[in-house]
Amino acid sequence: MAFFDKPIKFKNFQASSADYHFRMYKTRDEENMHMIELCDEADPEFKFLYRLRLTTKELDKIRGNGIDDSIRYIQKFVSDLSEEKWLTCETNAEGCNINFYGIFNDLGQKCVINRLKLSLLSVKDEELHQYVMYTASKYRKRYNDKKRENEEQKKKAKAYEKKIRQLEAEVEETKNM
Repeated sequence: MAFFDKPIKFKNFQASSADYHFRMYKTRDEENMHMIELCDEADPEFKFLYRLRLTTKELDKIRGNGIDDSIRYIQKFVSDLSEEKWLTCETNAEGCNINFYGIFNDLGQKCVINRLKLSLLSVKDEELHQYVMYTASKYRKRYNDKKRENEEQKKKAKAYEKKIRQLEAEVEETKNM
């Protein structure tokens, strides 16, 4: 049976699809075990938020109808998550879109808003490692760029604070005169 290593609760429904990516691979340490991980690109170590494990036997049940295995993994992942109908999956031969919905009450009415859409292309087995490495390096670069941007903003904020303190000191001096 497929199971999750962490509770199912997404941190940020307001995020864009660029903030998350999936990893799919077969484990080396556990025989006949396949993993799907949803990762947060803001995490420098690309640690998974949620992980679904599938045995080869389960994977065989998922396969079929000519759609790529990785898409089948995702369909299984989505079907296991979608009990409360806050998540759906649309698939085609090229890939799939996963839609995350926010559900809330507004004036007594149940409202559903599409918060996040992940668009995933299918990846063939021989391309998977290369795809994962490319994706990881792309997200690492984006993370480093955002980190550098944040550091620059912090420096500017400190400079503004220093300028404010100087101006406050000047105001105090003029008051004392």
